[in-house]
Amino acid sequence: MTLSTVKPRFAIMLFYILFFNLIAVCPAFSVQGVNESNEFLTVIVDPKLLSDEQKSHVIRALERAKMPSASRVIKVKEGQTLSHIVDDRYRYDARNYPKTTNKLIEVLAEVNNVPDPNRIRVGQKISLPDFPVRPLTQARSDSLQYLSGLTNSMSVTRLAKIEKIGRIHQFVDDKPENAATWALRLSAEQLKMFNDSVGSDVLSNRGVYEGAPNQLYTLNVPKITSALPDTQKLPTQQTIDFAGIKSSDAPKMYLLDFFAGTANNPCPHGAKVYDVVSQALEVYGGKHLINNVIRKDLDFFANSKELKRFVDKYIDSISDGSTRLALRKSIEAIIDSPSGKEAYAVPSLYLQALFADIMQDPSPAIISSSFWTRTDAFRLLPSSYSRDSNINIFSAVSDNEKFVEKIEREEPVKTFRDLRRDYPVSLVVGADGVGSLIGMQSMNGDGIAAMGQSSGWGSENSCIKPADMGTSFSTPSVAATAFLARAFWKHAGKNVSANDLKVRLMLATNLKPQYVGLVASAGEPLLQRLLPLSGGYAVKRDGTVLEIENMQGSVSLAGGTVLPVKRDERAFSGIQFVDGSAYGFVQSEMKWSKLEGVAGHISFRFAGGAFDDELSVFVNQYSALVALQ
Repeated sequence: MTLSTVKPRFAIMLFYILFFNLIAVCPAFSVQGVNESNEFLTVIVDPKLLSDEQKSHVIRALERAKMPSASRVIKVKEGQTLSHIVDDRYRYDARNYPKTTNKLIEVLAEVNNVPDPNRIRVGQKISLPDFPVRPLTQARSDSLQYLSGLTNSMSVTRLAKIEKIGRIHQFVDDKPENAATWALRLSAEQLKMFNDSVGSDVLSNRGVYEGAPNQLYTLNVPKITSALPDTQKLPTQQTIDFAGIKSSDAPKMYLLDFFAGTANNPCPHGAKVYDVVSQALEVYGGKHLINNVIRKDLDFFANSKELKRFVDKYIDSISDGSTRLALRKSIEAIIDSPSGKEAYAVPSLYLQALFADIMQDPSPAIISSSFWTRTDAFRLLPSSYSRDSNINIFSAVSDNEKFVEKIEREEPVKTFRDLRRDYPVSLVVGADGVGSLIGMQSMNGDGIAAMGQSSGWGSENSCIKPADMGTSFSTPSVAATAFLARAFWKHAGKNVSANDLKVRLMLATNLKPQYVGLVASAGEPLLQRLLPLSGGYAVKRDGTVLEIENMQGSVSLAGGTVLPVKRDERAFSGIQFVDGSAYGFVQSEMKWSKLEGVAGHISFRFAGGAFDDELSVFVNQYSALVALQ
């Protein structure tokens, strides 16, 4: 997801992609994984994929729909340069993309009649041409980037070919036949006129894309056949019939999102998140546990009178009289403030009250949130939420590729990042199914705890479609995994603390080397590795998970460091061997790291046998070893 600071309250985002139907998406509020809409949409056409007759239809339709273009306008803030604006609004930074950044600065300067790109004044209005943001990929190529060839992959053509950004028709010399890519900016009314004129024959062609400008990355959607691909690999001794687990054995799971649909938008963002949880439970035979999933709506300003009473009740529970008085004045001011006109501005005081209400129930619970809001004067979590809380809270990071350590004003990301070491809170990033991250990264490798599948959920009959992609959907998938593990443990009579569950999720990962140093878990959690009730488990080379007891041993590294293998702050809680390299998880660091010069001796017992040998022998038979006690 690309975050921007322009969020019209009632704007509608529509997109039509490849063979999917034209559908209405959520009203414009800030949710992780769904790009914000605006009043205009982008149409991109690849003429190479159209017949001559189809191209003539398109050109005639363009002429009928052509109207004066309007660009988005912002005001320059103190300290901003055109380079900052390009980085913030188009996701091209000067360090990684100097050529593209410079070209965009030239375009911005020309469109806005700025003689010196290095000198813009505070308060100056800058028109932002409707150029798509950088696709969400791991690529670091600095070819002058633009989408070309709307097939199953992305390619680029020189931005110089479409410099006339301020126009509806972004052609060379305004002649469509001379351009590699045709791009237009149309209002919803113009889009309808265009679609009516061009005909269904052209719209069903792979060479036509319609959508919000910052949705272009959805063209590159990996084909994922299973929402949870590892489910068929569950070893016999650990195949769990969740259908036999009662709802009373399962915890409550709370989804914090936007759930109110409309006639034009029957599938709000929250409905898609709910679909992910429902499908994840169904895969394991636990769909009946969906009754334990409780939806909490975040649209405070759409229900401000009712929700003010909810917040007032929370304020009444605070013992200090002066604090109560100050908070009552604050909630009145929040409702009357201009920010109240924007749905993304979810007040932290309301969120604090919401969390406090959930935490009145002493039983373990899971909370999943896929929203963000700006930091304000109030803390996000109530004082009742402590290090020893039995509630795990999962929150999506943004879909942009910024470092989570640099976030200062975005909640819950900032709070969860700061509390990650001591509290049972976890930030979640997405995996695209083909080896790339979707979302933020961590400079230190420990700022983001978990990864989940970001796309491939749902069907044509559900609110969420397989093409929908974002951290919004990876987060409930991880939360659902934690929910199922909690249900299984309670059914088996085992108590696992919320902080222990957080660590177990990171240990249960299917480690991918490319994620090490970027995400603490370095991979997605596998449910079969999360369920063991014994002191630990070993993973055989065929994927079988063996529950083990009496684990003993130590691992020595190239520099002479020797650490035991057990659950301890200064020990290896887990080791994995992937593609000829060794990786270790030290709980004091709360992340997987690559190990060099590994040697040691390991011993443990399992049902029907034992292992007692050097680590070099262990590697030939096993791919992972994890201590749970």
